[in-house]
Amino acid sequence: MKDTSHIITIFSIVIAFLIVGFIVDRFLQPESFDKYGHYRWNAVNEILSQKVVNQNIKTCAKCHDNIYQLHQKDAHYNVPCVDCHGAANLHVAFHSGGKDSAKIGKLKAVLKKEYTLEGCLFCHRKLKAKPSDFAHKSKTK
Repeated sequence: MKDTSHIITIFSIVIAFLIVGFIVDRFLQPESFDKYGHYRWNAVNEILSQKVVNQNIKTCAKCHDNIYQLHQKDAHYNVPCVDCHGAANLHVAFHSGGKDSAKIGKLKAVLKKEYTLEGCLFCHRKLKAKPSDFAHKSKTK
């Protein structure tokens, strides 16, 4: 080989980038990262402090017990209410009569009740990946 200086230069640059990358990575990592596993430990408290958006099925059952009892006997008994009716945080806050209920207003507290084909297709769209015994629907029906 006549001239190998260009190879040495390229490898030197790559190694320099790797070293700088590792140093920058170390300085940019949050303080609580890798404290109890490969994630940011402070994220747990941040997630717990967020407002609840989707309600538990038991929350719905407190006021809608008759519908809850019917739902338990239905083919969709294991599907949570929020999957079809949407997030119920405003609905629950408005009807619980809390301090924010006046700000929400009745119109924002209404959940969708009617069944639409597009709503059903969210889970029941015909896909080859789904088992053949799963109930499939198509847009034409």
